[in-house]
Amino acid sequence: MARSEGRVMTAILGRVALDGRPVDEQRFRQAFDALRPARTARSDVSVSGALGVGHHDSGLDRAAPQPVTEGPLTLVADARLYNREDLARALDCPADVTPDARLILRAYIRWGADCLQRINGDFGIAIHDADKRDLFLARDHIGARPLFW
Repeated sequence: MARSEGRVMTAILGRVALDGRPVDEQRFRQAFDALRPARTARSDVSVSGALGVGHHDSGLDRAAPQPVTEGPLTLVADARLYNREDLARALDCPADVTPDARLILRAYIRWGADCLQRINGDFGIAIHDADKRDLFLARDHIGARPLFW
């Protein structure tokens, strides 16, 4: 997935081997590097076992290194939340220092797929649950941030 804001883009990439075979790190990094926008503020990639995820950040959003992990959950997101203060308050998180991606993951932890009813913004997200071997993909209702799988 890639998003353009003028000449600046954000992109995320993920690969999950549902058969449990390890992701080929070299091939994953090659694919991830091919998505690198011309103007990228930071790039983060993680390959571990059957999961490979990466995030090229434009530097425009409240971003922090991705992927974001908590327990068995790993999230990558291209997201900008419009209701971040309300969401942070509902999750007992400090809005001024909690990145949008972490708020989304916390919302998923609290409400599961119903978190989408509480998130207002432009987003494409992928959340992998290593324990359940489950992949949750979602995008905003307008499709402002495209998501291909």
